[in-house]
Amino acid sequence: MSAEPVRSKSGLATKAAGSGLMLMGLLVVVLAVSGLLGGYEPRWAPLLLGLTGLFAVALGFDEGFRAEVEVSPDAVRLKKWGQWETYGLEGIEAVDLRRDWLGLGGLILVLASRERGDFQVNLRQYSNRSELARAILGAIYAHNPEVRVLPRAERRFGRPPFGVG
Repeated sequence: MSAEPVRSKSGLATKAAGSGLMLMGLLVVVLAVSGLLGGYEPRWAPLLLGLTGLFAVALGFDEGFRAEVEVSPDAVRLKKWGQWETYGLEGIEAVDLRRDWLGLGGLILVLASRERGDFQVNLRQYSNRSELARAILGAIYAHNPEVRVLPRAERRFGRPPFGVG
């Protein structure tokens, strides 16, 4: 793997899904405001509905337009809710795949480390998800050639060593 970091690329589907979630959230907010103006009782119900709609708008914006992943030879950086989190790749002992919560077969890498526990890298929404996954696997393999690649990940990406592309 080169020293240049591999960055995520948001595709049209990602932006469409984020925009759709934002639109649904705005419709829920409009429904809540009309409930408040119409005198719906109890008053807390439309307020709670409106807060839920605002959260959906924020989630759609973050997932569709701001979330990023960056893979360097030493770490994976994840950007969620405007904040970067860095996860070092040394000490990773096992790699697995799992389905996303929607059950769409999205690509979620589970990286297991004895020292700091597991962490997940959700690559579902990126158009270059396979390149990102191979970059992560290649960097992990460079740190630990004894890494255990569990059967689901091995079926998808093959046996180590992993290359980008």
